[in-house]
Amino acid sequence: MLSGQRSERARRTYRRYRDVRRSLRVPASRQSRYGLDWTNFFVSDMQTGFGSLRAFYLSLLGWSHEAIGLALTVDSLAKSRRLSVTCADWALSARYAGLSETPSRAA
Repeated sequence: MLSGQRSERARRTYRRYRDVRRSLRVPASRQSRYGLDWTNFFVSDMQTGFGSLRAFYLSLLGWSHEAIGLALTVDSLAKSRRLSVTCADWALSARYAGLSETPSRAA
């Protein structure tokens, strides 16, 4: 019975994956692409501006140039690490969705 539930869950997951892949084949409209381009532009502009604002703030607090550079570097590395971990988690959850039972459901 448990094996039947797993195979049904795997089928549902595959169907969902297949439907999403089909929806990605539809090209995005020009308006959507331009909107996404402008959103990316303003987000990157804010991130760049915020980094320099943090540098000025930390220098006002008396931080040395080396400490400020280290703090900004650690922050950017943590952001890239967070992004890679998020992508890896998403990929693993998509790959193994429905193939393992959670303790709360297993009984």
